[in-house]
Amino acid sequence: MQFKYIGFLFVVCITSCAIQPPRSTDLDSYLKRFIGQSAATIQSELNLAALGYQTDGPPRLSERSLVYTIVRPLNIPIPSIPSIDHLNHGVIISTGNASQTYDLNFQCRVIFNLTDHIADSVQYQGKAC
Repeated sequence: MQFKYIGFLFVVCITSCAIQPPRSTDLDSYLKRFIGQSAATIQSELNLAALGYQTDGPPRLSERSLVYTIVRPLNIPIPSIPSIDHLNHGVIISTGNASQTYDLNFQCRVIFNLTDHIADSVQYQGKAC
């Protein structure tokens, strides 16, 4: 049973390290173009989907910030644990369903800091940035 959890943690660590590239400079340079623009302009012109990013919905606007949440789904396969059938001379029988996955959603929040509804800076928060 312990090997199941160790194997799962190993797969999670390897997969997350391999899949999480550093923040794209293309995204950074694209977002910096909106500094000095109004929140309304940013909302109408910012197109994260065109860069291949998925968001969790419309941006959240407050007096001091405009926040977009980028979602990066990650499906980690759950390894099946082989068991040895002692009655059939050590034949390995795989148990578990190969299509089972552990689903994660990493998030990156893109935050435009606003002064009088004009973006004066952009910052990032989250594991997927």
